[in-house]
Amino acid sequence: VKGALEKLLPMCHRMNTLDGIRELHKQQLEQQAHVLASSGYRIIALATGDVSIQENHGLYLEHLHDLTLLGMVALIDPLRSEAAGAIQACHDAGIQVAMVTGDHPTTAFAIGQELKLIKSPEQIVTGPQMKAASNRDDLDRMIPGARVFARVEPQQKLHIVQALQRHGHFVAVSGDGANDAPALRAAQVGVAMGKQGTDVARESAQLIITDDNFASIV
Repeated sequence: VKGALEKLLPMCHRMNTLDGIRELHKQQLEQQAHVLASSGYRIIALATGDVSIQENHGLYLEHLHDLTLLGMVALIDPLRSEAAGAIQACHDAGIQVAMVTGDHPTTAFAIGQELKLIKSPEQIVTGPQMKAASNRDDLDRMIPGARVFARVEPQQKLHIVQALQRHGHFVAVSGDGANDAPALRAAQVGVAMGKQGTDVARESAQLIITDDNFASIV
């Protein structure tokens, strides 16, 4: 199984090391992940285990327990050299820019700082925070001031667009996946990626960028 470290750790009871199977050192693993995420890396945890399921009943998250953590993989998707300049051009023109990602907040903060979108982690709104909001008014207070959204679920992209529109913003959204389609359709301008984008995203958008480059949108 692979996934976010914070999701997999509760499922694991031990870890595989160079010296064999050892007790799970949760705090040490979380610290290592934090150091990597602070440098802009995306972290994927890997674990293994035997699962017993009844025939024709399928595999569900509740079946995943008593696993052995194999390790973490750190990936980095380097920013394009022109990205920061494109965002500055938006700011100079009075256009506000927000980054919406499924990445860990620490990773999102490192990238957001590099792009000069935010200065402190307190400026990040997370998917769990949005989920904890009890009503639409809470979302409307939380969303418009944020410039980085992390650990966001697909449906929450639509909530972000709608909250900004309720505040009177004219919203453009870029996306490439089928999960982006509701937000692309709801925005005043939906911008799909032409190279890596899915057919659903392109059909939901008003504008298609052939080089998948934010600077081209600007």
